[in-house]
Amino acid sequence: MSFARILLPATCCLLVGSCSHLSRNARNSTEQRPQATDLLTGAGNLGMGLFRGTAVSAIRQPVTTATLGVSVLWHRPREIVSANVNVPLKLALTPPPEEQPGTMAFERLLDRSNLPAAKSGKLTWLVDGKRF
Repeated sequence: MSFARILLPATCCLLVGSCSHLSRNARNSTEQRPQATDLLTGAGNLGMGLFRGTAVSAIRQPVTTATLGVSVLWHRPREIVSANVNVPLKLALTPPPEEQPGTMAFERLLDRSNLPAAKSGKLTWLVDGKRF
């Protein structure tokens, strides 16, 4: 119980501290982008924001950016090819699990997961009724 009493205030302090710069940045911002009145201006503003967000995240978290970039470069072309080619290709990224719902292997997996045993019974939906 004492750990929870320490953890909750510490988490709140970190959250408030990490978000406090947002309002300060908005008040002190001197950059004025033109209002999007046509397609070219709107697309330019959107592209500038996209580029800035990508650059800032790459500077702040270079390992995560590199990992996700390599992952996208590996998975996206494979998905495009496997989704658009009618020839059955073996491009599965991971083999399907043998514990698929409805099989005995799935039931054994549920039993090993320390879930309560299945019980027979009836399910009554109380949607849009008096007791809803």
